Amino acid sequence: GSIWGINTRNATGVVNSTGFSDRHVVGLSIFWSSPFGPIRMNFSNVLKKEPGDFEQTFDLTVKTEF
Repeated sequence: GSIWGINTRNATGVVNSTGFSDRHVVGLSIFWSSPFGPIRMNFSNVLKKEPGDFEQTFDLTVKTEF
């Protein structure tokens, strides 16, 4: 996704974005119905990124059910 027409400077005056640049990521999600509740583990690998991008290779989500 892309957004346009926003203020591209952060609080320190640094330019966050100057235009559209595509990025490529591959990933895998594993869903597990554990005794503690549903758990989702997300694994990802960046194939193409831009300077300043925040890279996150693992994410864990635990959900409760009522």
